[in-house]
Amino acid sequence: MNRVNVEIFSIYGGFFLLILVGIILALFINDLLRRRMILACNSLLIDHDKISKVALNSETKNYLINNHHHNLYRINEQIEREDGVLKYHLCLGKRAFKFYLKKRNMWSYYVIGVKMD
Repeated sequence: MNRVNVEIFSIYGGFFLLILVGIILALFINDLLRRRMILACNSLLIDHDKISKVALNSETKNYLINNHHHNLYRINEQIEREDGVLKYHLCLGKRAFKFYLKKRNMWSYYVIGVKMD
């Protein structure tokens, strides 16, 4: 290999590494944001007064209060966005819920509503 080929290879290799680092960084930030959403939903389950305020019906409120000790887990990776409100599907125990979240700032969210599917 001559010097020109080595220089071209090193330039393209550098671009490839930058793109790879960008993709890894985007995936890391995406996972961090999803964990912050789940943390906001879990923090709601600690306080029964908050559950009463954000539950959209009595069936949802009763189930959340009775089963608050279970862990939330994701059903799917899809997050829907409508007018600044994020709709996130999570499971608690054996029931599926739609958590409606709003951004407080860049890293934190708060729950504005919960509905049982």
